[in-house]
This record gives sequence, C-alpha cells and structure tokens, in this order.
Amino acid sequence: MAEPASVDYGLPKWIECWRTKREKSLGGTREKWLNRPTFILASIGACIGLGNFWRFPYLTNKYGGGFFFIPYLLALFFMGIPMALMELTLGQKF
Repeated sequence: MAEPASVDYGLPKWIECWRTKREKSLGGTREKWLNRPTFILASIGACIGLGNFWRFPYLTNKYGGGFFFIPYLLALFFMGIPMALMELTLGQKF
C-alpha cells in the first residue's frame, strides 16, 4: 500500500515547509555520501577555495616568508581546525 502524502515524521511545521519535493519523496531516510574520500574532498573544496590556494605563496612572501608560517600554523591548529570540525558536527546533528 502506498504511503499517504500527509505523513507526520514529528518535524516542526517550520522545518517541514522548507523540505524539498525530493526530500519529501524519500520519506524519513537521509542521503549519504558515496564514500569517505568524497566527503573529505567536498569539505576541503568548500573550506579552501581556489582564490586562497592561488594567493597563499604571494602572501607568504609578502609577510616574511618562513616566519609567516609560525602564526599561520598556530592559528590553523588552535582555531581553524577546531572550528571546521565544530561546523561539520553541528551540520551533521541538525
């Protein structure tokens, strides 16, 4: 027997109204990534971008060469990576 169109999945009305037709047709199931490398490459592509990759050698040379790496790596390990992980975990949760 086919599932009725007005199935209640326990979602609030404000969330239900933002669901697309494709999400409604899938029912309560969620889409998944094909594999882990696909997810990691998509996340890196969303975080970095081509502009940052293109300008990084120029900025490194402009702001002191090797000495630029010390504050860069400190900021990366103490702020950048934890914030990216927090964003990914909150995105998975909600």
